[in-house]
Amino acid sequence: MIACTRFSGISTLLDAGDTIQCEDEDNKMQTSRQQERFVGLFIAVVSIMITVWTWQSAIQTRTFLVYGALLGPAMVVVGLGLVAFPHYRRERLDRGEDINQLNTFQQITPRWWVIQGIAIVSGVLNLVILSS
Repeated sequence: MIACTRFSGISTLLDAGDTIQCEDEDNKMQTSRQQERFVGLFIAVVSIMITVWTWQSAIQTRTFLVYGALLGPAMVVVGLGLVAFPHYRRERLDRGEDINQLNTFQQITPRWWVIQGIAIVSGVLNLVILSS
């Protein structure tokens, strides 16, 4: 048996004689980071649209969706976080950390805990402002 560690951090056992075709990991990481940024930008733009729609609804009809008021600003922060910083799993993998033994909450880096905190506060603050 030959142990082969893949980019995703998941180990796969191969029988002797099995062959795998490996891509250039640096190129794969760069492409994935570009995809993360694109997804983050998409999330931010859609969330801005949701936030604007919620505010227009609140101003014009005096009613709004609570979920839109909470999630719109929160997801803007998360989307911009993805544009600015690598995903928390990628951060740990780039540092060479073994994440196989960590659960999802343990994988989250301090930077992403701060981003999530700011996201929650922005959503709640938006809801409070819209409710008043």
